[in-house]
Amino acid sequence: MLGIVMAGGKSTRMGTEKQMIMFKGKRLLDIACDAVKGAGLICLVAISKNAPLTMKYALSKFNCIITPGIDYSYDISYILNILDSPILTVPSDLPFLEENHIIKMLKNFTGKSMAGVVLNENNIVYTGINIVSNTTFDILYFFDDLKISVNLNSNKDLIKLKNFI
Repeated sequence: MLGIVMAGGKSTRMGTEKQMIMFKGKRLLDIACDAVKGAGLICLVAISKNAPLTMKYALSKFNCIITPGIDYSYDISYILNILDSPILTVPSDLPFLEENHIIKMLKNFTGKSMAGVVLNENNIVYTGINIVSNTTFDILYFFDDLKISVNLNSNKDLIKLKNFI
């Protein structure tokens, strides 16, 4: 199975390419790629013209796939039309993503599409970590680590992040 790090978004709410934000001495993109590779998967970074700095950085360091960058769903469909499924997808904006999150999800993979979620005060929160195939969406995988639901979409999220450190 391939691990695809989704890194071609516009980052409009953040105002800067969030994939390139530094957290604990590493770029968010590097955190995601390290987790995918640490879980034993081949890592591809999905990039687009929406994030030129990320594209330049990723092309110099990782194997990449260039997507249209229309939106997440469109880019996933685009990738599934090119690559064999299933694929693991992770966003590039999860500062607390670790290889053990991916390993645990992979151990529970049964062949059907999965969405990684956490339970936060009786609310289901999607993490953005998915195993996607050409089958219907069948399984929710519940992570036991609330920090995996922390993603950076805005400057307000950067403030929230400080509460987790």
